[in-house]
Amino acid sequence: MYYKQISLLRRAPHLTHEEFIDYWQNEHIPRLTLKIPHIRAYTINDFVENLAGSGEPEFDGMTEMWFDSSDLRNAAVTSEAALRNNADNVNFQDLTSRLAFRVIENRIIG
Repeated sequence: MYYKQISLLRRAPHLTHEEFIDYWQNEHIPRLTLKIPHIRAYTINDFVENLAGSGEPEFDGMTEMWFDSSDLRNAAVTSEAALRNNADNVNFQDLTSRLAFRVIENRIIG
């Protein structure tokens, strides 16, 4: 069993989807996110198609961060590295629409 944080992200209004993905993957993650302690695994998902209807996906991407325990997750998200990471979010995310969830992952297959 892993503790996981899932966040749904929407790009800042001044960015295209492609600019959002470029900044997220090539600036934000290597410079800031990868320095947050206690992350067991980190996955990003670039939303490319809305399968539930027509038009563009409501969000531009999703992050998944896995931790070995709730205590390590709490230590990670309150670390100096996480605070620097979060301060940069305004540069590419619409923070008014961000959704974040703390979940317990129960893997069924894989």
